[in-house]
Amino acid sequence: MAMSIIRVMMFVILAACVLTILVSFSHTSQIANLVPSHVHGGHTPLDSGVMTRLLEFPNSMKSVERSLLALEKNIHDLDAEMKGKEPAAAPAPSGAAESPSRSPDTGTAKRWRSDRRCGKNADPLPDGKPAECDPTGDYACCSALGWCGNSKQHCSCKGCISYKEQPQAVSLPPMPPKDGHQGKTVVVIIPFRDRESHLILFKQYWRWFAEHGRSPKTVKNWVVYVAEQFDSETFNRGWNFNGALAVASALTTASPDIKADMGIDFDCAVIQDIDYLPEKGVDYSDCDVPMQLSAEIDRYNWKTPYMTSAGGIVSMSLKHWRKINGFGNNYFGWGGEDDELHHRLRLNGLLYGDCYPYCGKNDHNMGKPGQSIKRPKKGFGRFSGKYMHSANHTKRITDSRAYARNLEQLKEIGAGGGRWKTDGLNSLAFSIVDSQEDRADQDTYGITYHHLKIRRGKKPFHVKDVPIAIPPGFCQSSAVVPDGWVLQKLGDGPIPWDLEALRRRTASFAADGECTGAKNANFLLVDRRQQVAKIFHSGMERMLVVYLRSLGSAMEDALIVADPRPADEIHQAFQKSHAFAEPPTFYCVCTSKLKKGGSKYSVHQGDHCSGGGWDAVDGGVWRAYAKEKPGMKAITWCDNEKHWTQIMVKGASCPESWSGLKWVHGGTFYVKEGSSFCTGTRKTEAEETSFSKLVAKKNCGGDGFSHDMGFDPAPSPDPVASVGICVGQDSSSQKAKISMLDECDDGGFSHVARFAARRAVYASKSDRIFCVVPSSDGDIIRAGSRCSGNEGFDFALPVEREHKVARVAPELGKSLRLCVGFRKGKDRAFVGVDQQCETLQSISVDFKVPSLLDIAASTPSSSTGSTSETAPLFTIVEEQVLCFGFLCPHVLSSLK
Repeated sequence: MAMSIIRVMMFVILAACVLTILVSFSHTSQIANLVPSHVHGGHTPLDSGVMTRLLEFPNSMKSVERSLLALEKNIHDLDAEMKGKEPAAAPAPSGAAESPSRSPDTGTAKRWRSDRRCGKNADPLPDGKPAECDPTGDYACCSALGWCGNSKQHCSCKGCISYKEQPQAVSLPPMPPKDGHQGKTVVVIIPFRDRESHLILFKQYWRWFAEHGRSPKTVKNWVVYVAEQFDSETFNRGWNFNGALAVASALTTASPDIKADMGIDFDCAVIQDIDYLPEKGVDYSDCDVPMQLSAEIDRYNWKTPYMTSAGGIVSMSLKHWRKINGFGNNYFGWGGEDDELHHRLRLNGLLYGDCYPYCGKNDHNMGKPGQSIKRPKKGFGRFSGKYMHSANHTKRITDSRAYARNLEQLKEIGAGGGRWKTDGLNSLAFSIVDSQEDRADQDTYGITYHHLKIRRGKKPFHVKDVPIAIPPGFCQSSAVVPDGWVLQKLGDGPIPWDLEALRRRTASFAADGECTGAKNANFLLVDRRQQVAKIFHSGMERMLVVYLRSLGSAMEDALIVADPRPADEIHQAFQKSHAFAEPPTFYCVCTSKLKKGGSKYSVHQGDHCSGGGWDAVDGGVWRAYAKEKPGMKAITWCDNEKHWTQIMVKGASCPESWSGLKWVHGGTFYVKEGSSFCTGTRKTEAEETSFSKLVAKKNCGGDGFSHDMGFDPAPSPDPVASVGICVGQDSSSQKAKISMLDECDDGGFSHVARFAARRAVYASKSDRIFCVVPSSDGDIIRAGSRCSGNEGFDFALPVEREHKVARVAPELGKSLRLCVGFRKGKDRAFVGVDQQCETLQSISVDFKVPSLLDIAASTPSSSTGSTSETAPLFTIVEEQVLCFGFLCPHVLSSLK
């Protein structure tokens, strides 16, 4: 409290000094010797006498400025002291400029002083220029009074100058050379993920549009790039577009997989949403200036959503796309990238549109360019979603945290920030996982398709490195050899993205001739980071793609186990072995303000709201099943897209109309009978206030709502039998971190090993038991005989066993060694990996972790009993909803 009072007094002094400067500059008393002196890095408190003399005897503007600087320095030091930091060094003597030292990173003269003085109010550097702030610091800004910042608040002050190092813009390589093509060539880029049914319909429609969309035809060659985001991040529309444009224009700086001869000469490049298709009359070749082709959209009453919208289908020349540096690369989830596009065009003088279609009668802005992106004249920019919205597709998953970051980026560029210069085409970094060309429509319609799977970062991801294990007898014929385990990589050649292709590849590994077992085989897709798996079978065609794109490393994180049995038989075997989980998923209810007051409600899949004006309801998160479950009742939310409201109904279907509005099925969840949550419905004369609410209460009556029903969440699932355990080491290799949550890269640790294990409760009689003991000196592993039961967690490992092997790739047959011992001259136990074990003394724990073949061979057979004696080293997880990742968020933590 005393420190806070002193700090307030100091700010009062600052304010008083400024007032005094404005009133008088004629006083002659000296005040320089009244500044608090620094003793041993500390400071003496100000008393009332100092304050009086400061107010009464300012000598001149210069002397007062120096006093203000010293006072700010005092506040600066006090702030540091209150945060437990060392105060800044004392200022250099007046008139004695500090000689700049050499920057340790570059060897050049640095532009900042160690006393943190800066700007015009500090003595200049020897070259006569003002001192700056360390650009590598967290708060590299200089305040108006001449001090470098030591807090975020300090750096946001009015008049502060930032010296923070900014990313350097990368020069773009030359545009592809002109090829002399006749007629217009248009590149159409579709940001894509999990829309296969839409892509089929798109190709059918585009044949018609290429032939009949314009008369006479304005486009001769259509080059369509389907840019598929190959990861488990929330969708990034702008980044996907940038990636495909980089390939089409041979932007070799973006990816090591792009070669100069990949570029094509084209007239226009268009970003195209796959589910909004053009009607007759839209001219894709019109891109002399940036053009929003989708000026009339059915869902927005045949307008754009707002005047400054630059979303939807936009066409530009490559010259203009490069001038604005494409889209921003960091708009994840829903919203923002199109609004930033408007600002990129604005900042580059490329807005050629006026207020259309929002001009009022006799609007003085009519015809004045610079207000919006250019749009086609009425009737020539019509786009409709009716051709696609009936197709099944995965809903875009949103993330409130990503949405908040999107808003921050928009705020920056909206204020005229320069981030766009270094965030876009010139900062792209990706690898091409796969590229396929389809020229089936080239001769007849002039359409060529390029389907790209692209992955963020230039580190290559080679699907060919994924290990696949094939069990003995897989081909189901004694005449076919070999009769033993085969462990190979998927290898070179076309990537087997679907079930039939994977069956053919497996057959080629298992036998030289016919392999009957492969014809109807299924596959266990194992994520070795957590030792969980899903069954890849008919009806789950996208599962392999989803699995592969979720992996961090193809070789280290993956294992595919071939299995000739039907999926139901595999299920039963894992259920008997306590290695099958069907966890409920998370749901939450969010609220948003109505225009005329009050709140509306919305159910979201996941454990948090998606942002965009939706806020979490207190306690409004619960677990529920997404499919029918014995003992559970169905509750369905129905969406009204006119007012973005919902009604809650019993059962699994929605009424076609209610309260004069149309409703569509939003989703159904299955929960227990109870009273932890309730739903209530309100019907009024106004459409927009007729909807349901869902809250964490016993009764939803009141405020016009009638109570409908109550429910309890689904229970938490039981822990699974298998676990994945990671080992991390700090930078000095002195401490270890051991975790079941795959978090060994956190807190200054780096991942060095990972292995499969069983929970101790599911151990067989022959298993070895171990426990993990956490401490401030790092985690260690103890043998079960030395465990008290109060440790962090325990686990079991099977004894080493021999497997009947036919063929194993050498790099896949290794087994990792872990040990615990002491380094020479050290008194702290250390967890060693492989060769590190050779340097340890007094080793107390020493074991080899299960190999890939051990994991595959632990697959339970159909005859497995119901005891835990044969619990496998991985667990089948069958989720009821699909996510962009292999597992939905937070499922793993619920199984731990």
